Amino acid sequence: MRKVIISVISLVGLCLLVLLLNVTTPISAGPFGVLLFFVLTYSVLFGVVTFFVYLLSNLISHLSSVFMARRPLEALNLERASYLATILSAAPIILLGLQSVGRIGLYELLTVTPELRRLLRPEVDTADIRRAACEQGMRPLRVSAAFQLAKGVTTFAEVMQVLPPLEED
Repeated sequence: MRKVIISVISLVGLCLLVLLLNVTTPISAGPFGVLLFFVLTYSVLFGVVTFFVYLLSNLISHLSSVFMARRPLEALNLERASYLATILSAAPIILLGLQSVGRIGLYELLTVTPELRRLLRPEVDTADIRRAACEQGMRPLRVSAAFQLAKGVTTFAEVMQVLPPLEED
């Protein structure tokens, strides 16, 4: 019965995961969609790892009975394999989640006002557009980086890695 339950949960998780990946993007899915992605990935990994550990344990047990004369190794039952798989399946999910911890974003956001919309024409120089945007409150990318440096949330070396080179006129 346990085999059927683990198989069904993993297959349903796989189907929903494929559907989620084909229908949405992380931005359109939002935080709950990302959480659903992690839960479904865990359910699929749990089933795969459970059966992998179970079959590997049976293989090792069989080989030990062939090659060891005294006391062959015992195979794990499916229940114990699922206990082990609970932990092993969480490791990739934890590693995926940790990739984004501690990162900050540097942003340059331009809100298009009616005045800026009038400037958005091919014949207008980009420096004029940038100047007008800054006058209306846009914070340039390098200024955003300087604020993050002043707050102490990043280092100069990290900022230099992500900022594009200066354009020279």
